[in-house]
Amino acid sequence: MRATSVIVGLAFLTFAAGCVAEPGTPVASRPSTSIPAPITVTTPPRTRVTTHSVNPPEVATEIDVLAWTDKPCAVLTDAQANHVGINAPAESSMPNEQGARCSRRAEAGGPELHIRLFGRREDVTKLLLATDERTEYLAHATVGGQPAVVASNEPVPERRCVVGVMMAENQSIQVDLRAGEHDTGDVCDRALVAAEMVVATIAGT
Repeated sequence: MRATSVIVGLAFLTFAAGCVAEPGTPVASRPSTSIPAPITVTTPPRTRVTTHSVNPPEVATEIDVLAWTDKPCAVLTDAQANHVGINAPAESSMPNEQGARCSRRAEAGGPELHIRLFGRREDVTKLLLATDERTEYLAHATVGGQPAVVASNEPVPERRCVVGVMMAENQSIQVDLRAGEHDTGDVCDRALVAAEMVVATIAGT
């Protein structure tokens, strides 16, 4: 233990001595080691659904999602999916003028992520109005500046959380995250982060 302390002390003194430049000697600047700030979200307060909305929220800025219906899996990269705990290949389905879906399913017992692009009024309003009687938790949110809701069929979401975002009067996206057996981290927080990244990608076109 004493030998270790001596070595650490000498190393510190050597490091400190090396940091003091002689008078008149220019000191080289050190390269930046800053790390980009991670995406942060605020999960809305969790309350049981007691009433349903009558009308969907108004959209101040309309963002066209139909340009992505032929490439729905491009709205979220592999790296971004990994960021929310989904390490699985992407598979697209149902691409047409009305919308499309991209799914990522891990091996048995693993998490799933489903992203849907909607271009029909009935699909836009179903989630946002919480007309599904199985909905137990519903909270309003803002995702990428767009009005959204966070919903689950669990009073306290632990296994599944869905984020619906209004993108235009008749268009929306839905991010459905289903937790795996060994997942850690809040399922709604992760779904919101994924939704933020999807909206940012679509809005960037």
